[in-house]
Amino acid sequence: MAKKKLNIPNNLMMSVVMIALGILFTIMKGGVIGVAIWVLGIALIVAAVLDLLTKDLTSCVVKAVIGVLVLVFGGLFADVAIYILAAVLLIYGILEVVNAFKSKQKGLLKFVEPVLTVVVAILLFVNRFDWLFIVIGIVFIVEGVIGLINFLKK
Repeated sequence: MAKKKLNIPNNLMMSVVMIALGILFTIMKGGVIGVAIWVLGIALIVAAVLDLLTKDLTSCVVKAVIGVLVLVFGGLFADVAIYILAAVLLIYGILEVVNAFKSKQKGLLKFVEPVLTVVVAILLFVNRFDWLFIVIGIVFIVEGVIGLINFLKK
């Protein structure tokens, strides 16, 4: 009997991730970056073990080394991680704004989600205030809910 592959649409997955990030940013404020670094390090080590089980030794060693480095030196990179996240979100948001302009869909709602992503990215670049993380969390939650609504409309 063939296994069925779980196929989750990207926009649904991004909406759920945005809501989860929003909740974490709202509750944990700046501490969410430290948690994200730990999760990344552990995920890399788990991926390395899975690569070891499939006998992909090169990938296993690379992921394990990076995972250990992230766990050991992750605290040093927390400030850098915020700026990297901001840059990635800014690029993603800009690309989504461009896609919204190219889209044949009518209305302003198509611009809300990408513009919110750009706003969050800009806010992360000026991340020196705890209230800012709460605002970012709320924006992430709103963006995730809008994404879910758009997904359910289709």
